[in-house]
Amino acid sequence: MNKEVSFWKRYRALITFLLILAAIFVLAYIFRSELLPFIIGLIFAYLLLPLIKWAEQRLPPKNKWMSAKRIFLIIFAFILGISLLVGFIVYFYYGVRDVVSDVINKTPEYISTIQNNLESWYMSIFEVIPPQYQQQISDFFSSVNNEVGKALQVIFSTGIGTVPRTVGLIAGFLALPFFLFFILKDAESLKTSFYDLLPKTLTVHTQNIFTIIDNVVGKYIRAQLLLGFVVAILVFIGLSILGIKLAPVLAIFAGIMELIPTVGPWISGILGVLLILAIDPSKFIPAIIVYVAANLLENLLLVPRIQGGFLRINPAILMVGLVLGASLGGIWGMVLAGPLIALALEIYKYIRSISGSDENA
Repeated sequence: MNKEVSFWKRYRALITFLLILAAIFVLAYIFRSELLPFIIGLIFAYLLLPLIKWAEQRLPPKNKWMSAKRIFLIIFAFILGISLLVGFIVYFYYGVRDVVSDVINKTPEYISTIQNNLESWYMSIFEVIPPQYQQQISDFFSSVNNEVGKALQVIFSTGIGTVPRTVGLIAGFLALPFFLFFILKDAESLKTSFYDLLPKTLTVHTQNIFTIIDNVVGKYIRAQLLLGFVVAILVFIGLSILGIKLAPVLAIFAGIMELIPTVGPWISGILGVLLILAIDPSKFIPAIIVYVAANLLENLLLVPRIQGGFLRINPAILMVGLVLGASLGGIWGMVLAGPLIALALEIYKYIRSISGSDENA
């Protein structure tokens, strides 16, 4: 009994903080649709703040008018971001609007074309298989073919419709620019005020846990965004050389899917080559080569240099986490599975290091 009391007294601050942190994660998951704009705002703030701090230290006059320089740089970042967004929308509207509209309108036809082309290739391979195995393989691929058709139908016809359309979400996106402005402008004072609100017993553990979150999640966000940008450029160049009209859309999709570790590039590659198979079957094999080359270049050269090994998770554990994340939170669950697993492992190591040092003392 005394040992239990002693344990609680010794680690009460840490346990309290971890319970509060878990409750915040649960609440964030429950209200994920309403909080999505603010989560996006926090990510943008996290990425922009180091750049703004770096720039304001170098703007003349040095060490003067810091508040005014901070506001100027935030406004400049907003103007630059809005300009890039408008430029992308204009390019998309005039460059690939007709192609995307044609793909959406001809979705059933494309699905039928994909199935027919896959079936014809399957039959050409099927002829060289010994007769005793043909029936078993035929039954298997027949069921797979039907499931692929249903999956493609769901993806193309309802994928866009699954985006939540709630009043809270719309209001959140309307408030996003103002939220982002004040977060960037008052980042340091907000951080100080937050720590001042905490009991002194919680401050040290809170700072240490936030440092762990910054090292794991922060680096993960930066690395995956950079990987996504580079992969999108590679896919765009490769598909453009092949003359694929949907190269910009497929490149953006490939970049976004980089946010899902391990399986994301496979999803973008498979869906991309299947769509190309429907639109222009003659470019199917070259498109596969483009995606495979981009994937190999990513894994052999980019991942070791950009990620630096900070997301050190066994692939088997990561695959289990991705499946559980997909079942619990859909696409967001898959995106967050990797960093959350890594974060849980690092927090466990931190707790173990504290207990070990206390026992030695």
